[in-house]
Amino acid sequence: MNLNNCHLKLALIEDYEEYYKMRSEKSNLFWTGYEKAPDFIQFKKWYKNRLSNKNRHIYLLVCDNKYIGSLNIDFYSKYAYIGYSVKEAYAKQGIGTYIVKNAVNILKKHKEITLVKAWINYQNIGSIRVVEKNKFQKTGVIEIRNRFNIEEEYIEFGLNLSKK
Repeated sequence: MNLNNCHLKLALIEDYEEYYKMRSEKSNLFWTGYEKAPDFIQFKKWYKNRLSNKNRHIYLLVCDNKYIGSLNIDFYSKYAYIGYSVKEAYAKQGIGTYIVKNAVNILKKHKEITLVKAWINYQNIGSIRVVEKNKFQKTGVIEIRNRFNIEEEYIEFGLNLSKK
């Protein structure tokens, strides 16, 4: 995959079906804690609501006119949480690293944001590598979440954007 032909674009309502397909893939469902794809209509309501919320952004990664990844950013007063996904067909090609790198660049333009955070399941080694490649570090905060009726650890990672 030539990442020079890729760009993140703010999601629009007309991008919904592609976003839904991506988020309904088996691996994306697994890591977000769902056993099956969300209801198409209910998920579209969530998507529309998210698009209209100024503190929550969805970006889509488009490469050679194909949707291959997504980025979610939740803005708070001084920090932002990110979440991302990559289509299964493009896994293990550096796409996640590319998305997170560009998320950091987007957030650097928001002067009020001094910290970027991400929650990652302790078993998601690929995602942990992605954030570590982008210089994120464990914050020491661990949260236990129930996923598939099993309690699992989620680790918070952070990247300080403040100038020293």
